[in-house]
Amino acid sequence: MKAKIAVLFVLLVYFTSSIIYPFAESSSTFVIFNGTEENVSISGYTTEITPGQYSFKNKITYQILSPQKTEFNRYTIRYSSSACVKGTIYYKIGTVTHDETFYLEPGYNANFSSLIDSYLNGQAGANVFKIDFVGIEASLTTFTLYEIRTEIYENQLSETIYLENNRFKLGVCLMWGGGLNYFEDKKDNDSTITNMLNYHDTGRLIQQSYYGTMSAPYICSTYGDTTWAYNPVQGGDQHGNKSKLVDFTIEEDSIYVKCLPLDWAKNGTYTMSYMENRYTLNEDYVSVDNRFIDFSGYDHGYEKDHELPAF
Repeated sequence: MKAKIAVLFVLLVYFTSSIIYPFAESSSTFVIFNGTEENVSISGYTTEITPGQYSFKNKITYQILSPQKTEFNRYTIRYSSSACVKGTIYYKIGTVTHDETFYLEPGYNANFSSLIDSYLNGQAGANVFKIDFVGIEASLTTFTLYEIRTEIYENQLSETIYLENNRFKLGVCLMWGGGLNYFEDKKDNDSTITNMLNYHDTGRLIQQSYYGTMSAPYICSTYGDTTWAYNPVQGGDQHGNKSKLVDFTIEEDSIYVKCLPLDWAKNGTYTMSYMENRYTLNEDYVSVDNRFIDFSGYDHGYEKDHELPAF
């Protein structure tokens, strides 16, 4: 059954200005990296407001002068930001340079954690040597990078992780953005029935899915014979590409998961958004808390029909 609800998207507003901000010369400071003060070269900022706190108009770059060789598959950034920003982290897997994109919400002394892109393939990186931050919301962003932490996070290489109590067994599909692909009710009195969910493709999980704009600058694609709107889908896209698993934690009676969803009608195109879920087992029901934030800046309008969950 499709539940239709009105969802208020997070709208990011772009501002233009005729003011030209002079850029400061590169400067050196330090950032805490795995508990150690590491020297970094900082460029692209407009003003150093206080030691370590900068304002920037377009992009600020932190170049780590002596990259640590310790391997990792998960990183955490502690920061303060006056506005939403897009980040790019650069590191090595062997001798090959990798870069991946992430998004930060505004916040004070906030933490953001992410698994590396190849986490589910069992790979690990090392030698983080640069991080860029680009303003995507405001004409001038105030930003502080306090700390970077890296770690080896336990690999969950199976497609599905399970949560179980006396009544229910729940399966969370890490390979497909953390949507639900298994649900068993042990009290249904029919031993031939186990999983009640259809998970034939990335569109058939119990998952988050939202419909946004069809207006420029967004470029629509086609699904079937239909021109399709901006549509972040937790599992992936119509071509079978998988959304990125960003982070997850497993607790005694709950699982938290975060993903970077793909745009349903396109082929392998990530949206500028995050979806988060917390699945909790109770005695007589399963509780699902959903969170969605869109960083795209598109004007989505306010009245949309949505499927929550897409089912």
